[in-house]
Amino acid sequence: MKLGLSHREALRGVSGWLEDEFDRLIAAIQTWSANVVTGTLTVESIALNGATLPPTRIVKTAADFSVSSSTAIQNVTGLSHTVEAGKTYAFDAVLFMSAGAAGGYRLDVNGTCTAAHVRYHLMITDDGGTISLSEIETALGSNRGTSTPTLVVGNIQGTIDVSIGGVLRIGFAQNGSSGTPSIVTKHARFQIQEIPA
Repeated sequence: MKLGLSHREALRGVSGWLEDEFDRLIAAIQTWSANVVTGTLTVESIALNGATLPPTRIVKTAADFSVSSSTAIQNVTGLSHTVEAGKTYAFDAVLFMSAGAAGGYRLDVNGTCTAAHVRYHLMITDDGGTISLSEIETALGSNRGTSTPTLVVGNIQGTIDVSIGGVLRIGFAQNGSSGTPSIVTKHARFQIQEIPA
């Protein structure tokens, strides 16, 4: 098939457009890579149907977090976000944990912020798929726990309307005081995103 002049010009135009889009994508990836800070990933913005969504913020633990001989909730190092008054956020956390039978686990969502409204689900599942804890909470600081030994994963999902800004944190403790440590392993994560009004 022989291409006419207009076909060649059209192909050149499409080729130029693809090249420009590819260059734009590479520049965006380079900018994203330059903005990644150790332990924290912030996606600057995402456009969806012409509307820009607020950034998603993700933090992680840099090392194991261990609790021994204590049922008092302790804030997991690295798992916190600053939240602003008058805004609504969706949040979720994933924590891989291990403990002895006597110690077990307690999870909590707390902070220095005040919630006008909050709902979140705490769930602990063992490595065999058995759910040992599943609770829906309506207040910050409503920690729940289980004494299931072995390796487990803790999942927290929720939303919060913030009335007074501050810090939103993930807490952890033993369900029963034990000298055998209960541990949140390295690379637990906590993600939060503002939900536009």
